[in-house]
Amino acid sequence: MRRMPLSLALSLSILLAAPVLAQTASAPADEAPAAAASASQQHGHHGPSMKDRFNAADLNHDGRLTKDEAASIPFVAKHFDQIDANHDGYVTLDEIKAWHREMKAKRAQRAAEHQRAGDATGSPEQAPASGE
Repeated sequence: MRRMPLSLALSLSILLAAPVLAQTASAPADEAPAAAASASQQHGHHGPSMKDRFNAADLNHDGRLTKDEAASIPFVAKHFDQIDANHDGYVTLDEIKAWHREMKAKRAQRAAEHQRAGDATGSPEQAPASGE
């Protein structure tokens, strides 16, 4: 007989706590401006733009990120030394964009080379299986 009221009390407390937990877990509305949402939609991806992420990470607002500041942007932190083109110990938004363009061009080049190699030898599906 005691289990029913206890389980009912537990269920009610969970239901009553859910809105409170949801409010504390989400950021206040004024910290997530609509401009950031529209900017991310313009770029065709979800989340804040690279410029917004860079500005948020740039704690002293000097227009450049140290390795410590870059830690909040995982791919920048991982490739920091490659992105830091002039090896001054900082990365700028322009260096990040340039590195990104370079990586995108390299991926496109590899894809084109792979495509040409596939055209020259035939696709793997067309190649005979070994042992035939």
